[in-house]
Amino acid sequence: MINVRISESTKGANVFNPVICLVRKFQILPPDQSALDDDVSNIQAVISQTPVLLTRDEKSTFWKKTAHIKLRENVYKNGLRRHNNLVDAANIASLEYGTSIGLHDASSVVEDIIIEISSGKETIRPLYMDQFKQVAPYQLIYRTGNRLLAWVGELDVDSADFQVRDSTNSAMIVVLGSRSNAESDNRQICFRTLTLLRRSCPKAYGQIIPTIRETGPISPHII
Repeated sequence: MINVRISESTKGANVFNPVICLVRKFQILPPDQSALDDDVSNIQAVISQTPVLLTRDEKSTFWKKTAHIKLRENVYKNGLRRHNNLVDAANIASLEYGTSIGLHDASSVVEDIIIEISSGKETIRPLYMDQFKQVAPYQLIYRTGNRLLAWVGELDVDSADFQVRDSTNSAMIVVLGSRSNAESDNRQICFRTLTLLRRSCPKAYGQIIPTIRETGPISPHII
């Protein structure tokens, strides 16, 4: 079983109680088979009336505008863009709880998940892009082995190497949280995403990946 390992340096990024949930026993289905139409309509109605929803504390020196704020603004202007049952479930939960949620294909994740601050030597290929981007130094990132899953900072992107696709049958839900969010709160967000996914995939289940907070430096990784 893999673990989540958190560098002490991330305290400066306001990351204290991250929860990563491994989800299995599901299949990716199109929006018209997701059984989420009512939930989408409800959240769009709320945002159309109150565009500024309750937002959890995610402030840090690394975020200019968090992913869920961008999502909320897009929904206010254009409605919620539908993707599939899993992505839609995560987007709905993100909007309901006012927090950013990372979502990644987990089929090739076999090493520990490391949450840390970048050195400036890392690269990532963002979703829907062919070219790699150099990660700026002192940015919040998380990786498995030498491969970045996400850069949460100036660019705020997920890696195309772990994109949820039609063939995905194992995924990770990532809720980084902050000082003001208890671990139980972040677990609840994962559970809400899983509950929405179960509308179309009743046998889907989630497993929280154990978390270890490092008291010293994490072994350097090769770039």
